Amino acid sequence: MKYLLGLIILCFCGNSYAQELKFTVQVTTEQMKAAANGAVNVKDVANTMQQEISSFLNSRIWTNDKFNENEKIKCYLVINITEVPEQYSYKANAQLQVSRPVYGTSYETLVLNYIDADFDFSYPPGLQLNNYNDNSFSNNISSLLAFYAYISLGFDYDSFSKNGGSPFFEKAQNVVNNAQQSGNTGWKSVESQNNKYWLMENINSSQMQSIREGLYSYHRTGLDNFLKDPTAARASMIDCLNKVKKASEFKPGAILIRTFFKTKDSELISIFTEATQEEKQKVYDVARQLDPSSLTLYDKMMK
Repeated sequence: MKYLLGLIILCFCGNSYAQELKFTVQVTTEQMKAAANGAVNVKDVANTMQQEISSFLNSRIWTNDKFNENEKIKCYLVINITEVPEQYSYKANAQLQVSRPVYGTSYETLVLNYIDADFDFSYPPGLQLNNYNDNSFSNNISSLLAFYAYISLGFDYDSFSKNGGSPFFEKAQNVVNNAQQSGNTGWKSVESQNNKYWLMENINSSQMQSIREGLYSYHRTGLDNFLKDPTAARASMIDCLNKVKKASEFKPGAILIRTFFKTKDSELISIFTEATQEEKQKVYDVARQLDPSSLTLYDKMMK
């Protein structure tokens, strides 16, 4: 079992600890502004999309590793359709959350909270998502979903072993490379500093590797060790923050840094509210520089 012993996890991190995916998918139209004349009932289409996307993500085999049903990685995907500019064409944004259990507790921690502003796609009748192939581009929706599947695996594996997610990040990078020639938004460097291209650039950059190393210490020697030794666990989490700060010296404001704090700010505040004043100050000093949008929450932590 994945979470019986930390030692088992470390020794077998390349093989037996891995899981497949358990996605909960929601496709919403609450943000929709307009629909093209003659467009089909978008709410009905959204229901169909939701079922087919869920089936694609949860039925496909993404790894070569063995897993049990109760070991699947929990993922939550919300796709917000904002506009239907023409028949079967959808503008949307999405949010992907990935969580994993903390050893010895019933608590689940987010390992990724990713906001994607570029989730535009076509969904004509009869579209076959299962035709997706890692080695070529078929359609944008299947590439988007495959990208999400691989980064979900990558962040989960990184939380259990140092750079354990590298094989899956390589697959995610391959998805980006294949999709760049499609003409769809979100895949190219020139379009935005906040898209999928730059997320993968950050993940693969040697200047940002300290963040991935920090995510390992945050989870394995931090959260997973919290019941046994809270002081040592908090020290590992502070070490992670310092590694994120180190990366920010090379790429200030990078998407991976902002995604880290979107994922972890509430948890950090909760855990360090009961810490010593010295520990709180260390967290606050990093947050003040790198997570200023949440500073009022960190202010409450300091009281």
